[in-house]
Amino acid sequence: MISLNVLVYQDPPNIIERCLDSVTDIVDEKIMYFDISWKKSYLRELREKYKIDKIITKDLSGTVVEEWRNEMMDISRGDWILILDPDEYLDDESKEIVRELRQKIGIVPYKDNVVGIAFPRINNEKRLDGSVALRVGYPDFQVRIFKSKSNIRYSGLVHAPPLQPKGKKFILARGHIIHDKTHETPTEIRRKIELYNRREEEWKSTQKRD
Repeated sequence: MISLNVLVYQDPPNIIERCLDSVTDIVDEKIMYFDISWKKSYLRELREKYKIDKIITKDLSGTVVEEWRNEMMDISRGDWILILDPDEYLDDESKEIVRELRQKIGIVPYKDNVVGIAFPRINNEKRLDGSVALRVGYPDFQVRIFKSKSNIRYSGLVHAPPLQPKGKKFILARGHIIHDKTHETPTEIRRKIELYNRREEEWKSTQKRD
């Protein structure tokens, strides 16, 4: 059983639905967090269209996705958990990896020390001047599939990878995650830059106190 976790702040509906379209037939459970600003009527429509198991609204303003991922994983019922951002989607090869896990074929499900699977990510971004940059930072490896109940946790630091349990392995799989941010406006780009910088400084200050 595969559980999908997606957290949505203010991404456009067509971007969210592109993400869901890429996985809707290869996962068994869908759990989504939405900011409280979303209209309930749209969330009802989305839940019905994509058979979403849980839609939970939270005040996500001023927060980053890494702060919520542990909570989402804790309420997931799958043997494996797939985490995507709403502006990401899977290509055909990475979809096949998820299908193999779901059907328990191949070697990965039977390796007890393998608790995470990474994909190279293709980042397509819009710059503040309106130009588009393709394949930024490629291959940008992202561990996005986890074996549940394997003690994998996020620290909460912006863009930090999950903490790898001692004696366990993350492996690299074929395929890609496509991260397409070309729809973002300059206002949204600036908001994210300011938010990420502020949260990183806050996180560093808490580590110094500890």
